[in-house]
Amino acid sequence: MQWLAGFLYVLVYAVPVFFITLFIKLFKSEQRWNRREKMKKDDLAEK
Repeated sequence: MQWLAGFLYVLVYAVPVFFITLFIKLFKSEQRWNRREKMKKDDLAEK
C-alpha cells in the first residue's frame, strides 16, 4: 500500500510540472516563430 501512496504522490506532483514545462516550451517557440514571421514581413515591406 505504501508504494501506491508514493505513486499517487508522484503522479499528483509530476503531472502538473510536466504540463507547465510543456506549455512554457510551446509558448516560447510560438513567440519565436511569430517574431520570425514579423521580421519576414518587415523585410518585404522595406523592399
